[in-house]
Amino acid sequence: MRRQFTVVETDDVALISFTSGTEGSPKGVILSHNNLADVVKRLNSLMQIDDSISEYIGVPVYHSFGFGRCRAVAMAGGQFFIPGNGFNPSEIGAMLKNGEINAVSAFLLDCTVLLR
Repeated sequence: MRRQFTVVETDDVALISFTSGTEGSPKGVILSHNNLADVVKRLNSLMQIDDSISEYIGVPVYHSFGFGRCRAVAMAGGQFFIPGNGFNPSEIGAMLKNGEINAVSAFLLDCTVLLR
């Protein structure tokens, strides 16, 4: 899918993210549009992401990392693939071989890996 994402730069609430309580009790964290825009801009700049990216997002989009990857790729003007039946290494291999994707984001053994 290819979706255009235009950054909204305000301090208005964009998202309430509920933490698991890794460093304390679970709680809701309010994130502004500026918070989300800043992290996407910095990551895309650091990773040199542009509209040539075609990413397999093997992380659920209801997870902050998966949703963040969608925002980052869309902001760069690239395209992303969200697997209909969950993360599938065979599908990734075939898509890489066929040139359909050139980046993968996934959780592997409790590690976050982004290959590009």
